[in-house]
Amino acid sequence: MQPLVPLLAELFFYLALPIVAIYTLIFGYHWYNFGAKQSHATIALIIFLTGAVLLLAIMFVTLQYVG
Repeated sequence: MQPLVPLLAELFFYLALPIVAIYTLIFGYHWYNFGAKQSHATIALIIFLTGAVLLLAIMFVTLQYVG
């Protein structure tokens, strides 16, 4: 039986993946359809995706060392 903390960390990580994906799709849709300029929306989406990928990568690396 696994300890509780690594199990919860893994559960949180795998729940965060689809949440971030859906959130990104919603943000991207609104930025492109309701934003002032499409170039600004592209820059904002690139910045957002860079931050999201970095956070998820840090979570994944940390998950490898928990437990």
